[in-house]
Amino acid sequence: MRWWFMKAHNEVLKTVLQALPICICWNTWKNRCSTKYGNKQSSSKRVKYLVYQDLTLLLHTVFPYLQCPNSWRT
Repeated sequence: MRWWFMKAHNEVLKTVLQALPICICWNTWKNRCSTKYGNKQSSSKRVKYLVYQDLTLLLHTVFPYLQCPNSWRT
């Protein structure tokens, strides 16, 4: 929970810190609905990956010059 109280030292970190809670909530909700209504098994790895994907897409949109890694390691 230390990230919750972090101060942003640049615009990229500020954007990530603002978007992270909603990305976590949104992807947790999507996982819950796909488990309940879509007959999929719940997966914390899938939620983590989708949060990472959403943040990467956001950063590429807001900061197109930024180099973000495309790989995902668990």
